[in-house]
Order: sequence, then structure tokens, then C-alpha cells
Amino acid sequence: MKDIKGLVHLIRANLVRNLYSINDSNLYQFSRLGTKNGIEKFQRELKNSLDYIANYNEKHFTLHQKLEFFSESRHSYGRTALMLSGGASLGMYHIGVIDALYKENLLPRILCGSSAGSIIAAIICTNVYEDLPKVRF
Repeated sequence: MKDIKGLVHLIRANLVRNLYSINDSNLYQFSRLGTKNGIEKFQRELKNSLDYIANYNEKHFTLHQKLEFFSESRHSYGRTALMLSGGASLGMYHIGVIDALYKENLLPRILCGSSAGSIIAAIICTNVYEDLPKVRF
């Protein structure tokens, strides 16, 4: 329908991380026919809608309006964080997880932890991102 104002309103009103309970762990414990396909289709449609807004004609939806929309959306959607749990022996696993995420360029900007996890998070967060492969534990 090319209703940019309606699309922006719909996304602003509904953009939360657990929309339609897509983060519910029960969806991922069993192989329910079509569940993952529906979530993937939803995520693709959301991406397409955000691309449509970003590339929309500035005459009807200004750059300032776009920046305001994306800033609000990012704030309401939140950011991904990694919580590293406690337990001395888990510290070694945490190092492996950090290494794997770094190698795939998936390491989130927000890290926290408890006990051994907090030590690993502190070491990671006090180093420059590009220098992380050189960090020795």
C-alpha cells in the first residue's frame, strides 16, 4: 500500500524483542512443523520493511524523520548482551565462547558476568576489540 506513515506507526507500536513470543524457549525444544519458518518469514518481512523505510523518498519522509525513527526503534528493541555465568571451571568455556563469537564477528558490545564470568568479561571489556586475539588468559 506504500503507506509509510502507517508502516512506521506499526513498527513503532510493535517492535519489541519478544513480539508474538518468538523468544519462547518452547518453540525451540521440539521440532514443531513450520514454527521456525514462520519466525524466519517474520524476520525477513521486518528487515524488508526497515529497508523500505531507509530507502523511502525523502520528499515525503525526511532524513531527520528516518533518523528519529531508527533511533527510537533501536532504543525500544534493545541490544544483545552476553552474560557469562560463575563457576571456576566454566571460565575456560567462556574463553572459548568469546573466541568463537569474535572469529565470527558476533561478539556483542555488552558483556557481563558473575564470579569467573565477571573476570573474563572484565578482561575482554578492558581491551581494544582488534587486540582481543592477542589477549592471554
